[in-house]
Amino acid sequence: MKKQLKNSTLLAVVGNILTVYIVYMVCRVAYLLENWDLLDKGWGLLDKWLLLRGSLLFDTSAICYTNAIYCLLMFLPLAVRSKNWWQQLCRWMFVVVNSLAVVANLTDTVYSQFTGRRTTATFFSEFQNEGNLGSIVGIELIHHWYLVLLGLALITLLWFGYHRPQFQENERELPRSKIILQHFHSLLLFLCVIPLA
Repeated sequence: MKKQLKNSTLLAVVGNILTVYIVYMVCRVAYLLENWDLLDKGWGLLDKWLLLRGSLLFDTSAICYTNAIYCLLMFLPLAVRSKNWWQQLCRWMFVVVNSLAVVANLTDTVYSQFTGRRTTATFFSEFQNEGNLGSIVGIELIHHWYLVLLGLALITLLWFGYHRPQFQENERELPRSKIILQHFHSLLLFLCVIPLA
C-alpha cells in the first residue's frame, strides 16, 4: 500500500512528521497510564495547557534531531530524489529511526518505574555488568506485553502511514539547475527549522 501525495515533497514530509507527532503523543499517554500511581498525586495541580505546550516543545526538538537526515535527503535538490530506490531509502530511514524512538519511549515507560527518572545516557553504564540482562528484558517484555503490541502498532503506523511524494514524469529529465530552483523553497524552509530545535 503506497500513499502518494499529488503535491510537493514538502507536503509529503509534513504529513510524515505529523504522523511522528501522533506517535510521540501516544507514547506519552502510554507513559502516563503506566506510571499513573507515581504521577496522579500532583496531576490536579498541573496547568494542562502548559503541560501540553511543554510536551509539544520537547517533541519538536526530539523530532527535529531524529528526522534531520531524513528531511535533508528528501529536500536535497538533486535529480536522484525522484528515483524509486532513493525514495525507498528515505522511507526506510524514516521508519527505522522513528521505530527506534518508539522503542526508546516505551522502554522508558517501564524503566522509570525502577529508577524514578527518565532514561539518560547512563542507562547503558548502569547495566554493563549485568550478566542476566537478557532474562531481565525477556521477563519485562512478558509482563508488559501490551506495550510490545502498542510498539508494533505504532511501527506499523509509521510504515503504512508514510507519504511518498509523487514526482512529475518530466521532472526526471529536467536539468539540475531547474530542479535546484524548484526545490529551493523546501530546502530553505528546512534550514530555517533546524535552529528551532
